[in-house]
Order: sequence, then structure tokens, then C-alpha cells
Amino acid sequence: MRTLSVFVIFGLLSGLINLSWAQKQHIGQDLFKDLVYYWKYATSAYFSPCLSPNGKVLLGEFSEGGTQGYIARDDAKRAIVVAFRGSEPHYSDWVDTNLDFLLVPYKLTSSDTENPLINTAPIGVTVHKGFLEGVVHIVMKSVRDELAKATYKEYRVITVGHSLGGSLASLAAVSLRDNLPGTYVSMFTYGQPRTGNTKYAGWVNKAIGRQFSAHRVTRVSDGVTVLPPKSVKGIDTGYRHHGLEYYQSDGGISAQNVSPCKPGADLENPDCPIKNSFNITETGRRHSEYLGSVYPPHFIGKHSRLY
Repeated sequence: MRTLSVFVIFGLLSGLINLSWAQKQHIGQDLFKDLVYYWKYATSAYFSPCLSPNGKVLLGEFSEGGTQGYIARDDAKRAIVVAFRGSEPHYSDWVDTNLDFLLVPYKLTSSDTENPLINTAPIGVTVHKGFLEGVVHIVMKSVRDELAKATYKEYRVITVGHSLGGSLASLAAVSLRDNLPGTYVSMFTYGQPRTGNTKYAGWVNKAIGRQFSAHRVTRVSDGVTVLPPKSVKGIDTGYRHHGLEYYQSDGGISAQNVSPCKPGADLENPDCPIKNSFNITETGRRHSEYLGSVYPPHFIGKHSRLY
């Protein structure tokens, strides 16, 4: 079982997670295949080196502090994929990144004077401190260099990640969109904790989600996805999720058991929460298993050192 962050303990003590679920319409088969496809990329980030992530071309890996991952090229999808690793079961990961749970202003900084970073975040956007410091411009140069090549100018950019990696993928998507004008950017996250405040969630929904390109996959009884909590003892923490949420219920691995949940008045759809009550044992198991596969991944590629 993976180590859970202080957020899990925080949520358990707050006694906030006691929600119900109303089944909604299911997604189509093509979208379901995409969710499974990019989950393979997300799980591949847990191994280094993964020489052929999802059977595609590895362009390079990155590692800085608590942030690790890789960049791959998917010629079949005509995409550059940026995958962020979630937390390994090491205490230092949670200390380096997850423990910094205070909200701080979203601000991009760079020492590269030739390629200054653009920031279009609305005033008042705040995000999780540890997540922001882990992702800022760490992959920008590599993605820019790849897209500058004539063969790949028309490729889109897709960010993916599980758990902590999902939050990093969210921040990376809006950052890359700002700094890669004319490039289509989308994201696929799995088991993502809340990453920013209401204004951040609204900004992501507008910048990425308006083209139904922000895919946030959750599942029944994964308590990490409702952390940090929205409120503690009646005090609003400021944290909110962005949409569009895709909720995986029990009953089999198929499109019929994944429901789309559009953002509600509070930006989070009340019909797509964690089912029933919070349970640490259940969360640990459910958080590690999405769409029929458990990380460590089963989809590394035939050239991986794991085979």
C-alpha cells in the first residue's frame, strides 16, 4: 500500500467525508479508451528509466526535488506527452511537496531571460505551495524544443499524472498553454487531490476545460480526491477541484461505469463525490487502482528494464 499524505489524516480527523452518489449517464467508448490509454502513461512514470512508455518514444526524463517524470512522443496520437510521477512510498516525497499545503499566489518565474514565462492567471488565483514549486518551468524548455522541430510543429501537448502527479499535470497544463501559443493542450489526471482555490479551478475550467480537455478521473472510495478538505470545522480552506470530472463507480471496468460530472455552482459536482464514508484501508487500495490496473504499471512497454 502506498504511503498516504498528511491530507488523508487531515480529512479523516475533520469528519467531512460522508457523501452519497447518484448515478448519471456514462461516457462513450472512445473517451473511455482515451482514459485508459493515458492512464498507461501516468503509471509508467513510477519507473525510471521507462525506456518505452506506453510503447512510445521516450524523449527524456526530469527530476528536481520532489518532482519526477518524463516526456514522450506519441506519433500515433500526434502528441507530446508530459507525465508526472505521483508520490513514491518514501517519507521525503510527502515532506518535500505534500506537506506544503498552504495556498500561495500562482506565479511563474524563470532565470531564462531569452524565453521569459507568460502568466495569464487571473488576480486571486492561489495554488498548493508544494505543487507549484515542483512544476514551474521544469519541463518548458524540453517541450518547446521538441515542438520547434519541423516534423512536430502540429503536435498537441498532453499532461498526465496520478495522485500528486495529477496536481502537477494540472499546473503544467495551464502553464504550457500560456507559454505555447497556438498549441492545443489537454490533461488527464487520476486520483488528483485538490490543487488550488476557487479562482484556480475556474481558470482551469475556462482555459483547458472549455474544450472538454481537462479530464480529471476519480473513483469510488478514493479519499485522496477530496483532500485537502474544502472546510475544517466550518472554516473554508479555499480549496476547490476543477472539472470535468469522470467518476469510476463499481460494477466492472467499462464505459458504462464511468460517469461525466460537470462543475456545479460550487465548481464541484455534488453528485460525483466519494461514495459513503472515508476509510484509510479502502482509500489506500482504491487510490492505487484505476480503470482495471494497479500501479506499479502493467503497460511499461517491451523495452523496459522491468521485462
